[in-house]
Amino acid sequence: MLSSSLSVAPPVLSPLPVVSSSAPSTGLGPVRESVVLPPVPKPARYIGLDIHKHYLIAAGGDGDKQQVLPFQRVEWKNFGAWKRRTLNRNDAVVIEMTTNSCKVYDALVEHVQSVTVVHPPHVALITRARVMNDKRASLILANLHAAGLLAGIWVPSPTVRDLRLLIAERWKLVKMATVVKTRLHNVLHRHYLEPPKGSQPFHPKHEEFWLGLTLSAAEKAAVRCDWATLQFANGQRTILDKSIAELSVHEPRVPLLLQIPGMGTLLA
Repeated sequence: MLSSSLSVAPPVLSPLPVVSSSAPSTGLGPVRESVVLPPVPKPARYIGLDIHKHYLIAAGGDGDKQQVLPFQRVEWKNFGAWKRRTLNRNDAVVIEMTTNSCKVYDALVEHVQSVTVVHPPHVALITRARVMNDKRASLILANLHAAGLLAGIWVPSPTVRDLRLLIAERWKLVKMATVVKTRLHNVLHRHYLEPPKGSQPFHPKHEEFWLGLTLSAAEKAAVRCDWATLQFANGQRTILDKSIAELSVHEPRVPLLLQIPGMGTLLA
């Protein structure tokens, strides 16, 4: 018969590791020490650039709203020399987003302390000014930047810009092809005609069907033009798809996105 009182030795527990931290405790466990980054020196000048098609207007101020860089009109052909002569590593430059803002950003980002690109609708104080011209716009940009009232937007890398360019061009061709297909469908609808058999009525193998429809001379000419436009759009889209795939090889996130079911190279 077993004894009803058994003595069991309690388990030996190893002490928990202690994490030392000088930060205050939050009650949710030890807090990691925060990494203190070195302070960024305050810019000596804040430069606003009002960008135009053939030139830019530059003006600059300090943190006390005193103008330290007089208004300057710079032709784009002289931009490189002006940049090297006028700007330095103590300048904080701000520009509005426009067609060539990314090129200006690339030209300045390694030459000055910082380059901030802002979205035009966010600069409401410029559009509300009673008297507005290029000079005032550039100086207002500089003063707003000095006051910390401007939020910069993300500037994509050159590779992302190229992909955006190709995607926009492809979207234009897809839209063009959709319009042409609708016109060709309308031709069949007006004359009570059936489309070619199969799931791809606009495949090149059906060219004889479309160009051989019994129509008036004007409608025949319109169908011929629409068919040629559709084949052109499809051919150009093939070229763009190849370029997009080649650029996507250098994007490290694409292989990860391709593992998602239904995700293709273009969508990734």
